[in-house]
Amino acid sequence: QRVQQVFKEIMDKNYHTPIQVESNDEMGVLLTSLKEMRRQLMDAEIAEQAAQSVLLNQKFALDQSAVVSATDLDGVINYVNQGMLDLMGYSKEEMVGSSHSILKSGVHDDTFYREMWETIASGLVWKGEVCDRARDGRMIWTDTTVVPFLGEEMMPVQYMAIRHDITLIKESEQRIREEQERTIEANQELQHSMQQLKEAQQKLVESEKMASLGGLVAGIAHEINTPAGAIYSAIHEVHHSYTTLLTNLIQILSLLPSELKPLYYELCHKTL
Repeated sequence: QRVQQVFKEIMDKNYHTPIQVESNDEMGVLLTSLKEMRRQLMDAEIAEQAAQSVLLNQKFALDQSAVVSATDLDGVINYVNQGMLDLMGYSKEEMVGSSHSILKSGVHDDTFYREMWETIASGLVWKGEVCDRARDGRMIWTDTTVVPFLGEEMMPVQYMAIRHDITLIKESEQRIREEQERTIEANQELQHSMQQLKEAQQKLVESEKMASLGGLVAGIAHEINTPAGAIYSAIHEVHHSYTTLLTNLIQILSLLPSELKPLYYELCHKTL
């Protein structure tokens, strides 16, 4: 009867009722064994409670800092934390039991998802940046780690995805890339404008050089034409005077007597 009572206390997890061992006979040995077994069960339960407390604390900390979901081997969602619901805009009823494909954004191709599933199906952890589509159509970028939970024979039995929202970072990166592209285009346009300006300046310099050369030629021509005109005028004047002189000499010659004409010829020859 005492042994049955001890068994019942153990089954009810009543570990605090003392077990009195009053003899060393078979009954005493049996009670001693039951007492040791109860102590071991109590220690194991205390250790399990402590481990569960640690797990609950870790889960709480994880839920406060990350977006968490879990799926079965077929990708059907069987757990989501509040962070996941808040980020994606779905209710728990909408997500649990649905395929994880409801979050596909179309940003990634089939190769991306195939490589992810091949990695976690082999029991390895997968890490990467994933773009999902929220319920309202927004694109949500997350830094994602998918951890396979391994069962017997070290094969996956469940997958847990731990996400951190990096949407603002990705949007900032996109704005920076767009600004860099605009800066490159502006620099290219500036370079093109500078080249056009350089060519225009070169043409202007050449035009000014031609204008200066034309002025120089005109000046030289003027300098040449001025003395040439003076020389021409002087020659014309001398020619006129010489013609007049010859005419007068001929008239004088016609008036002289014949005996004086030889002497006049000689005089004119010496004079001219």
